[in-house]
Amino acid sequence: MQEENRFTFPALLKVVFWPVSLSYVLLAYVFAYISGRQQRHIVGRATSYTREDDPKVCASRFASRFDDDYGTDHVPFFQGAYMEALAKAKADLKFLLVYLHSEEHDQADTFCREVLCHPQFHEFTRSHDVLFWAGDIRDEEASKVAGVYQVSAYPFLALVVQKPRQGGGGSSQMSAVHVQEGLAPVDEVVQGFSQRLSRFETALQALRAERREREMAREIREQQDAAYQASLAADREKKRIAEKAAQKKEQQALVAAYSNVYRRRRLQELPEEPKAGDEEPTVRLSFRTATGGRLVRRFRGSDTLEDVYTFIDTYGMEEENPASSSPSSADTELPDDYVHEYEFTLASLMPRKVFPCEGANGHSVLSDIRELWPSANLVVESKDLEEEEEC
Repeated sequence: MQEENRFTFPALLKVVFWPVSLSYVLLAYVFAYISGRQQRHIVGRATSYTREDDPKVCASRFASRFDDDYGTDHVPFFQGAYMEALAKAKADLKFLLVYLHSEEHDQADTFCREVLCHPQFHEFTRSHDVLFWAGDIRDEEASKVAGVYQVSAYPFLALVVQKPRQGGGGSSQMSAVHVQEGLAPVDEVVQGFSQRLSRFETALQALRAERREREMAREIREQQDAAYQASLAADREKKRIAEKAAQKKEQQALVAAYSNVYRRRRLQELPEEPKAGDEEPTVRLSFRTATGGRLVRRFRGSDTLEDVYTFIDTYGMEEENPASSSPSSADTELPDDYVHEYEFTLASLMPRKVFPCEGANGHSVLSDIRELWPSANLVVESKDLEEEEEC
């Protein structure tokens, strides 16, 4: 009997402590597995993982690591932050695929190789002109995106599209219309996203048509505004030209009035033509006018060249209006700085010489001008014709 007790007591202890031993073995195995997996992750990277706050840097780093691990033959990644990809998809009215990657899930590696790098998936995104953004949930922005989409399993892929608000009020918003959580064959993934994409393609096309209509309406308004502004500018230019013409006409009228007053006064001051037989020597001048007429007049040797110009300038004024040759208080007052400009010049033909009246030339006495003494033939040349010939 004592022998039987000695034999059964150890067996009883084994039975009692068997669950504890089993738990210990399982915990050791799990610890060894986790340690080995973390070691593989660290060895598989050239550098240790560091968290970046700049979303662009995070996206660029993940794309670079993806190329190193899986090659470059895959769907092109959007180069920028998630919010930038979302804004571009909304602005361009495109579909957006959002991929969230987790290194802690074994299926992530298979999903990258068999789905994201598969030609069928690449063709799907290319044919529908889909933007593709990817991020690692260890990065702050990708982690926040995971919270927005309430991700429960990885790998995670979402199709985001701009949807009109219900009831048609307000502006449209970007929403996830289909998600893929976990691993699935590429055929199943592409088929699922294609079906949802086709369903919302009509709504997206409606948004594109609405945008085109708005842009056309805006262009029409801009063209109308441009035409209206051009019309206003043309009216302002016409008004400016009319005002300038009126000012010029008024100035010309004023100049003509000054000229008329000056000519009448000079007509009163013009010495009378000397009679034949006068004791003072005279000069006989013959003029061929611009209209082809001919005038002949005698001047005293003491008369000036300006007297000759005055004779031509005032010829016919007494015959047209004899009473107007007398100055009166009603005459326009000449400014102190008024300088009379003759509309013609006098010149001899053979040899040709011009006799200008400007400045001190007008005060030259005729007896001192040998080309005119004691007689000469002169031509009255219009300054307007001279200017046209020079042009």
